[in-house]
Amino acid sequence: MFFLLFPAVLTAQVNISHFMHSGRYELSQANYAESIKKFNIVIIYKPDLFEPYFLRGIAKLYLGDYKGAEYDLSLAVTIHPLYSHAYHYRAIARAQMYNYTNALHDFHKALEIDPFNPEIYIDRGLTRINMRAYRAAIEDLDEAMKYDKTTPNAYLYRAVAKSYLEENESAIEDCNKALMLDYFNTEAYLKRGQIYYETEEFEKALADFEQILDLDPGNSLAIFHRGLTRISTGDTLKAMRDFDRVIRDN
Repeated sequence: MFFLLFPAVLTAQVNISHFMHSGRYELSQANYAESIKKFNIVIIYKPDLFEPYFLRGIAKLYLGDYKGAEYDLSLAVTIHPLYSHAYHYRAIARAQMYNYTNALHDFHKALEIDPFNPEIYIDRGLTRINMRAYRAAIEDLDEAMKYDKTTPNAYLYRAVAKSYLEENESAIEDCNKALMLDYFNTEAYLKRGQIYYETEEFEKALADFEQILDLDPGNSLAIFHRGLTRISTGDTLKAMRDFDRVIRDN
C-alpha cells in the first residue's frame, strides 16, 4: 500500500514546489494577480506553510488591497512568529489604512527581532511623517543611517520631515545627499524645488523642476510647481500653459 501511495504523494510535492516557484517568479515580475493565483493553490494543499501567505500578502500590498495584505501577513506571523519581515510589511499595510497605533506596534515588534535593519527604521520614519510626528521621524531616519548611509530615501524622508519643521537649510543638504546617491531621484528634486520655492529662491526652484522634466517629461507635479514658480517670477503666460497642460494630461 505504501508503494502505491508514494508516487501520488511525490507528484503532489513536485506540483506544490512548481506553484511556489511560479508564484515567486510572477511576484518578482510585478505580475501580482498571477502570483496570487499560484499562492492560492499552494495554500489549498499546504495551509500550514507561512511563505505563501507572506508572499500573497506582499502581492496584495502592491495591488493596494491593504486589508487583504493585513489578513495574509497576520496568518504568516501566526505560523512563524519570529519572522520580522511579516511584521514589517503588515505595519506598512496598517499604516496605509491609517491604523497607526497597530502599525507602530508592528514596527516595534519587527525591530525587536531585527534591530539593525535600516529599512524598518526608514518605513517607520515615513509613517511618523504621515502622523506629523516629525521629530520622531527624524530620529528613526538618523537611526537608519547608522546602519546604512547609502539609501537615498532615508535622506529624502528626513528632508521632508525637516522641511515641515522649517529647517530648510538642513533639508536641502539632505536632498543634495539623496541626489548624490541617486541622480535620477525625481522626488528629491521635487522636494528641493519646493523648498526653494517656499524660500523665494525661484531660479533654483525652476532649475529643479526643469531637471525633473528632463528625466520625466510627463511629470505633472513638476509641471504644476513650475507653473506656480513662473507666476511668482511674473511669467504668467508660460504659467498658464503649464496649468493647461496639467489639466489636459490628467
